[in-house]
Amino acid sequence: MNRSIPSFLADALKAFSLWGRVTSLSLNRNGRVNDTYVVGTEAGRFILQKVNRFVFPRPERIMANIVGVSSFLREAAAKRGGDPRRETLQVVPTEAGSSYFEAPDGSFFRCFAYIEGALVHPSTRDPGLLYEAGRLLGRFEKDLSRYPLGDLYETIPSFHDTKKRYGAFLEAVASNPLGRAASCREEIESCVDNRALSEPIAGLPVRVTHNDPKLTNVMFDAESGRALALIDLDTVMPGYSVFDFGDAVRYDCSSGDEDGDPKGVSFLLRSYEAFLRGYLSLAKGFLTPLEKANLSRGALQMGYECGLRFLTDYLLGDVYFKVMRPGDNLARARSQIRLLASMKEKKAQMDSLVR
Repeated sequence: MNRSIPSFLADALKAFSLWGRVTSLSLNRNGRVNDTYVVGTEAGRFILQKVNRFVFPRPERIMANIVGVSSFLREAAAKRGGDPRRETLQVVPTEAGSSYFEAPDGSFFRCFAYIEGALVHPSTRDPGLLYEAGRLLGRFEKDLSRYPLGDLYETIPSFHDTKKRYGAFLEAVASNPLGRAASCREEIESCVDNRALSEPIAGLPVRVTHNDPKLTNVMFDAESGRALALIDLDTVMPGYSVFDFGDAVRYDCSSGDEDGDPKGVSFLLRSYEAFLRGYLSLAKGFLTPLEKANLSRGALQMGYECGLRFLTDYLLGDVYFKVMRPGDNLARARSQIRLLASMKEKKAQMDSLVR
């Protein structure tokens, strides 16, 4: 083992069944919740993650979900003639045969095989790639439409309960622990004005959903551009397809980077059309008329909910999302608020594209 590797990572690496000596280790800084490392060995590459136990206090339940769902997806890929090794996560067990390693200090680690020959597009306006991203989400939900919901843990209770998120936001405004409310009065007013989007949509069927299917969690084949696999399965649990779809498009179809300058952020209708076509190419066979009628509402609600979450975290002192600077979550909230305004203006056009 390389002596330059920190001891807490060395212990985790020793625990897993990696093939060959570790030759490299690098931190992937893209994640907002967990700490992710790319591990090179003489036999290949792996992903080692330290799970954030503040966000996920029961990480063993996450791994139970991931093992069950990824096994199911591998079988589905094999049945349709796909490549099971590249179309879902491959959990690497520990030497003891467990799907995770828990250190004596409570740190929680898991390991996955690296999907070689694949890459992530953090953003794109290429309609072909957006179609592929939509198609992949439709395939993911279709493949899991027969997965037993009762076998899944709810890893983050009330994750897309927007009304509950709105209540937490109001509490943060009222408590204002760091005195930050004065710096975001306009954003607070916008969240209050749009509170109708916190109301639930009655009658939607509960399905197995990813709950974070944005582009940064889509692996594309480096040569063909075909979307291969959805990664980051931490939030796979019972949910609603319209919110899965909505969360993807509010990120994938924005003109601006979620972490960039909020000015000029708008919703890209052409990108939306491409993603929608890809999604419906596989999802239209199982979506109900009510779900199809509420796809645009799902996008608006997820834009609103994400804005609430970013603004709430800013008011509370950036305790959930990773930040580089104290104002990062406020900038993210402003981006979502601008995006929501743009989506509201284009909602009729969004609805007209659903066939």
